[in-house]
Amino acid sequence: MSASSSSVGRSSLIMAAGTAVSRVLGFVRTFLIAASIGVSTTASNAYMTGNQIPSLLYQLTAGGVLTAVLVPQIVQSTRDPDGGRGYINRIMTLVLTGLLIVTAVLMVASPVITRAFTGGWSGENLALATAFTYWCMPQVLFYGMYALLGGIYNARRVFGPYTWAPVLNNVISIAGFVAFIALFGADPDGHTAVADWTPGMIATLGLSATLGVAAQALIMFAWWHRSDLRYRPDFHWRHTGLRPTFVAAGWILGMVVLDWVHSFVKTVVANSTEPYRTPGDTTLMGLTSFETASLLQLVPHGIIAVSIATVYFTRFSEHAAEHDRPALIADLSASLRHTGAVTVFAAALMTVAALPIARVFSTDDLAQTVAFGRMLTVLMPFLVVVSANLFAIRAFYAMNDTRTPFLVAAVRMVLVLPLYWAATQADPHWVVFAEVLVSSTAITFDTVVMFAVLRRRLGGIDGHRILRAHARMTVAALVAATAGVTVLWALGGFTDGLAVSTRLAAIATCVVLAAVMGVVYLVMTRVLHVDEMRTLLRPLVGLAGRLRRH
Repeated sequence: MSASSSSVGRSSLIMAAGTAVSRVLGFVRTFLIAASIGVSTTASNAYMTGNQIPSLLYQLTAGGVLTAVLVPQIVQSTRDPDGGRGYINRIMTLVLTGLLIVTAVLMVASPVITRAFTGGWSGENLALATAFTYWCMPQVLFYGMYALLGGIYNARRVFGPYTWAPVLNNVISIAGFVAFIALFGADPDGHTAVADWTPGMIATLGLSATLGVAAQALIMFAWWHRSDLRYRPDFHWRHTGLRPTFVAAGWILGMVVLDWVHSFVKTVVANSTEPYRTPGDTTLMGLTSFETASLLQLVPHGIIAVSIATVYFTRFSEHAAEHDRPALIADLSASLRHTGAVTVFAAALMTVAALPIARVFSTDDLAQTVAFGRMLTVLMPFLVVVSANLFAIRAFYAMNDTRTPFLVAAVRMVLVLPLYWAATQADPHWVVFAEVLVSSTAITFDTVVMFAVLRRRLGGIDGHRILRAHARMTVAALVAATAGVTVLWALGGFTDGLAVSTRLAAIATCVVLAAVMGVVYLVMTRVLHVDEMRTLLRPLVGLAGRLRRH
């Protein structure tokens, strides 16, 4: 292995490890949200809304600009005689100044913005959501700072900070929820009236959320001198060369806007159920339950697909730059098949274990567990599509085609917006369930259309091999799922039995299901000659062999 290949391998490993640790801690944080303020309460929906607004506004105001415009310019500036240091100083001064102004304006506009995101909320419910928005809005500044520093480091081939800094964010956020439970007690059933939420309770959750994002950004400066950089404010912003890059990145910026509109609509739809909540109703799903279900789906996606993608994305770009279509097709096929070998199983496992997983994040109310589990049962099979979508988009970007993903997303928006409106007309208890169906249908549409275009553009995508591999994986997963359903039935998972009696029992059930289904799946993939699974397991087998010898 060459020094260059070794360096890329180490960088990929560092990034994958950071992503995996961050996802696991994010899972813990999600659990603590449900344990402390519930998965379906007015307070949890108010907190989730206030904490989500800054992230969505950052993406709209600065996220796309930093990703699509500034980072490419920073990479290009590294060829300057000073290694890009002067340009980085000007860009940092420009961005930080802009972020401060934007954040200040958004802080002032927080009541209006919160009202827009919450739809029909009013009175004390709206006041609580607005209070959380005030506490969380400074995150816009720190999200931008983190993205800017991450782009600078990646341009200088310093990859660790960007992927490991979110770990600190999750640790602080977790500490905030632990402190909340210790100071005020857990209230997953929503017994505490909205009017009884004190400034201290709001500050504990809101401040810890913002401190986490701030720490994520500020810890990035620890690598500043190590990257051979020195920051001095530079307000000479003319001749930064940004205008041509803005034009070139127009389609990416358009994609950011479409994704933001999609996220905004999903938030409003999920929040539309809250005005219909009656005292003691824990089965009315809202924004927190929707976001929790989505985050649970993204845990295996983040650990599996993103880790494998880290290895392949650079190769996609290299093959596209060399106009080597056969190599690009081969790597695209391999990435989809190797990712599918794990995501197909993960989708089957999480679908079978939907009720025990729902019990972990819900209360003793079986009706709430069933309502949340119903959402997970529909959402989890689409895990395979979510991961495939990631590779499709990256393949287009590798070919410097940002227009096609934008056009596909635009058509998708035209088709699904009426469906989101239709979802709001359903019974309030079924609105979020319908929303899950619509959002899953939307990403499936994106993925199918983009692969159809890729097949036409590349003259093929090794489709027969990909479909054959996934067909074998699906058969193996179905056999494993049958074994899992049998075990779940024996443990009373379809009634008010042991499997869903307590959180601890539900966790134990998930572990048992993972073990049983994992063994069956591995045996079946071997019987069906799923070579992709063997390839993924080879490093682990080699490591086990070395450990035995030692």
